[in-house]
Amino acid sequence: MTTTRLGMLALSLLLLDACAAFDDATAASAVTLPTASGDDMQPGEGLAVGDSLTSSDGAYTLAFESDGNLVLYRNADKWPLWDLGSDTATGVLFLQADGDLVLYAPGAEWSTGTGGHPGARLIVQNDGNVVLYGPGDVPLWDTGTDQTDLPSGPTATGADMIAGETLRPGEFVQSKDRRFRLLYRSDGDLVLYRRADRAVLWSSGTFDPGGVLILQGDGNLVIYSPLAIWASHTIHPGARLIVQNDGNVVLYAPDDTPLWDTGTAEP
Repeated sequence: MTTTRLGMLALSLLLLDACAAFDDATAASAVTLPTASGDDMQPGEGLAVGDSLTSSDGAYTLAFESDGNLVLYRNADKWPLWDLGSDTATGVLFLQADGDLVLYAPGAEWSTGTGGHPGARLIVQNDGNVVLYGPGDVPLWDTGTDQTDLPSGPTATGADMIAGETLRPGEFVQSKDRRFRLLYRSDGDLVLYRRADRAVLWSSGTFDPGGVLILQGDGNLVIYSPLAIWASHTIHPGARLIVQNDGNVVLYAPDDTPLWDTGTAEP
């Protein structure tokens, strides 16, 4: 982990009670903070809009974007694995001395709630996870986007999935007539929608970003992130998934017996 700091940036931050306990009612004072750089953020460092941290292998970037959102990207395809959902374009992200990572704008908008761990540091790891570690390398908080423990396989294409194929965030299969699309979204939800009006017909209800959908060899359709968070519970080797032209998504056994479906067939 590099300890070199690439210069200083004047971050106008309303610090309450000298970077320890913060209270909007307390008188504030402006300070100048060093900008975090490389793959980590040390206590007392921050990120302003336009700043970023990148894993040491260059594969992942945590960016504080111009619209005020904090986003973790997989750089190979610029796909967002995680985002904070913030929209404070004048804010700063600051790692306090007490170990709490806080977004100020200028009042506290969000935090990891990890105060009480002086010396904590934030790292954008090569496995795609962003982790806040306390002393002794004890993980205090993370984005839950570790990519190394996820199942792998070829990407499903066309209208179906067969055993071993996967969908990662942003990938989809769709009906042959292209009217219906089963999309694995960046927020971790698996969604079937009608393309004409973008109406959602079915979803898995799994909001856990950075995962993968796989049709296992045993016939079970599973979302991992990295643990299994949803499944079709269809143990039947040789099963295949089809997005049909009638709007229904069906998992069929080798003899065409339906094992599971979204129940979304349209007349």
